[in-house]
Amino acid sequence: MSEIDPIEHVPNLSPSNIFFQFATDDPHVPKERAQKFFAAAKEPKEMKWYEAGHGLNPAATVDRKAWLKDRLGLKK
Repeated sequence: MSEIDPIEHVPNLSPSNIFFQFATDDPHVPKERAQKFFAAAKEPKEMKWYEAGHGLNPAATVDRKAWLKDRLGLKK
């Protein structure tokens, strides 16, 4: 299954900016797995944690929109 494991493909996203958003209470992506995703990625990369489950929370949406606007050069 390693050939379809997304963590195997994360390094290939470079040189794109990557914004990882993880939840502290995610049964599908536990903290250890999230850290491995981040470690596998090349720069430029950022990571934020949210007190939430797998669906994240409204703060994550706000941060995601701000990150995208900044990277795309859109007015805030």
